[in-house]
Amino acid sequence: MVGKITIWEDRVPRLGLLTAWQLRRIEQFVADNIATVIRSRDLANLTGLSHGYFCQVFRHTTGETPLTYVIRCRVEHAQALMRATDRPLAEIALDCGLADQAYLTRLFQRRLGMPPATWRRSQ
Repeated sequence: MVGKITIWEDRVPRLGLLTAWQLRRIEQFVADNIATVIRSRDLANLTGLSHGYFCQVFRHTTGETPLTYVIRCRVEHAQALMRATDRPLAEIALDCGLADQAYLTRLFQRRLGMPPATWRRSQ
């Protein structure tokens, strides 16, 4: 499943934590809307929390910001598409909700240390 949320279980909570149902809702929403714009406000609305509190609690629960989580999901979805198809990287970028192939390349380089074409050949 693309976009599995990992909970930091070793942290002593000073803030509240997101519940299992909230995390499942976020995962499902991101998976269903990966090709569209996903804002942290949209995710906060799913949980019934204010935007500011949601961002704090999400980071405290998962160890990453909502934006970082969505970007990770987009890159993982791109990886899955590259494994399963021979479609051009520009199309894959659009299917992952990214503006263009250049942005996909920058994200890949930052997260995986190599461009997507190189990663695809290595698979």
